[in-house]
Parts: sequence; structure tokens; C-alpha cells
Amino acid sequence: NLGSNYGQLRLDAGDLSGQVGLDRKLSGDGTYRYRTGNAISDEGTRVDGRMKYAFGVDRLNTEVLVGWALDVTRLQSAAGGTTPDEEAFSTFGTYLQTITPLAPSVSLTLAGRADYLSVREEVQFSPRAALVYTPAPKHALRVSYNRTASVPSASPLLQLAPEVSAPPRATVTQTLEVGYKGQVSDRLRIGVDGYYETRDDVFVPVGTPVEYQNGGAISYGGFDVSTELRVTDALTLFGTTSVVSDDSFEGGGRGDIALNAPAFKGKGGVDCELPYRTTIGATVHHVDDFPVRFGPYTGTVDAYTLLDVRLRSSLPAVPGLSVNVTAQNVLGNAHREFVGSPALGRMVVARLTYELPSP
Repeated sequence: NLGSNYGQLRLDAGDLSGQVGLDRKLSGDGTYRYRTGNAISDEGTRVDGRMKYAFGVDRLNTEVLVGWALDVTRLQSAAGGTTPDEEAFSTFGTYLQTITPLAPSVSLTLAGRADYLSVREEVQFSPRAALVYTPAPKHALRVSYNRTASVPSASPLLQLAPEVSAPPRATVTQTLEVGYKGQVSDRLRIGVDGYYETRDDVFVPVGTPVEYQNGGAISYGGFDVSTELRVTDALTLFGTTSVVSDDSFEGGGRGDIALNAPAFKGKGGVDCELPYRTTIGATVHHVDDFPVRFGPYTGTVDAYTLLDVRLRSSLPAVPGLSVNVTAQNVLGNAHREFVGSPALGRMVVARLTYELPSP
């Protein structure tokens, strides 16, 4: 009896753009948590809105972007439910970003964002700076620094609310990143990103219902690599790899802290173009095992490897009509992608698309 209603409205008017979304969760009678069987009676409404405006300052040769954002969650109790704090989970933010060319091949991005966090009743400031060097066309090197502050969000159907206790302090994340993206040759593209991240006052979800506690500080590094090689005009090979130095940390006496994500994952695949506007492809995904520490969801996700295949073809008999068939986990390798979630098997999706002719 789980229900969910949502909608989104978008506006694009030249240099001004914005969007607002509404998401309402209705637990209904007979909704329960898959892991424990406990009934869920809480309901919630979330409003997420963003607006931005871009303009140039000719005297400074600078592009400017200003924006505003809000994320408001209102929790309500169904019959027999507990009474939530309806003002507990809201964020209101504003930000300013500038991009200034320092030289023909160098540009500097500076940004700052201020967020009011209702759960802490305080304002957090998040600065960002990035330097991009373009030594040649289709090659770019960048280095950036970013600082953010966050608090737990509310998710009524997971019963993270309304009995969540606010963390004593917001979690502050600082990230230093260095990256390269380039067209090495006419047929080879490469992207490499390396980063080092620290988190202070990490909040740890414990207990049932979940309560948040500060679990100390953690730090880790990692890198991501992506490649794409066009072997011929019809055959393309691609691959991505993501590596993190650690996936679990000591929690300062409150138990281990887990990233709840794998330290290694990667994928590789091939796409082949055939006559009659037909494309076939395959992708192999691999995810290493990783620990999970998220309230009652504690354990290990086993490693898994999956094979996906896909086919897209236009139908010559009907101009504008095409068929797209994707088989995820085509070998039917039953696996779980998070502790407490059901096992997933093969899923096949077929889609017909018809494009109207141009007037």
C-alpha cells in the first residue's frame, strides 16, 4: 500500500532558469520495513527548488552566476503514528560563482555558498576554488578545493524520522582534487581524477529508529579513470575504474564508520554499429565487497560481477520508429546491492520510440 506522488516544474528564460519539485510519500495501511517487518505509519512531503541567473561583467572579463536553493521536508503522522518535528529538516541556500580568464590558457573559478540548516539552527559557509589550465585544444588540467557542511536528511518511509536526534555538530567535508581530461588522439579519450577528502564530526546512524551521533573524523583518497577508444568507425571500447583507499574507519568508541560504498568498482564494454542504423553493445560491471553500517542495516555486501547487453535499431518500414532493448544482468546473477535489500536478478526492458518528422 505504499504510495508516492511527485511532480516538477521547470523554467528557462534566457539567462534565468529554475525548477521546483514536489515529492509526497504516503505509507498507507500495511506498509512495513522489509528487514524487520515493523509497520510504518509516518508520511512526508518534500519540496526541492532551485533558481539561477547568469550574467557577465565586461570590465572584469568575468562570468557571474548567482543562485538560490531550498530543500524542505515536512513530516506528518498517520493515524497511530508519532508526532514529528515538522521544522526539523530544511535547508535554504544561496551561492555566487565567478569564472575569470587569467591568461589565454588559464581560468579561475571562485564560488561561495551559504546554507541555513534548520536542524542545527545555524548558517554554514562553503567556499570553492578551481584553476583550469588548457595547454592545447581538447586537453585540460584542473585543480580544485571544496568545503561543504551537511546534516542528516529525513526519510519517513525508512523511519529515520521523526525520532531522529540532531547531531551535536554538522559534518564538514573538505576535498582537494586534481584532474585531467583530454583527446589523446583522434580515436582515444582519457579522463583521470585524483582526490583527497577529510570529514570532521561524521554523523553515524545507529539504532532503531535511527538516531545520529557524531563519530569523529575520517580521511581517505581515491582516483577515477575513464577511457574511450574508437577502434574503427563502427567499433568502440570503453571502461571506467574507481578506487578508494579505505571503506571502513574507526569510529572513536562508537563503532566502525563505513562509507557504505565499495573501495573498488569498474566496468568495461563495447559498442558496435551495424547496418540499418543498428547498434549492439555489452558492458561488464564489477563491484568489490564492502561493509555497511547504517542503523539496523549492518553487514557486508558481497562482491558481484554483472553482464548487460543492449540493442538499438531503427525500423525502416516506419520512418522515425526505433526499438531499444536492454537486458541488465543477463546471466541472472542474483546479488544484493545493499544490506537489507532484496536480491536482484535479470531485468529486460524494451522501449519503442517514435520521433515526429520536422515541420
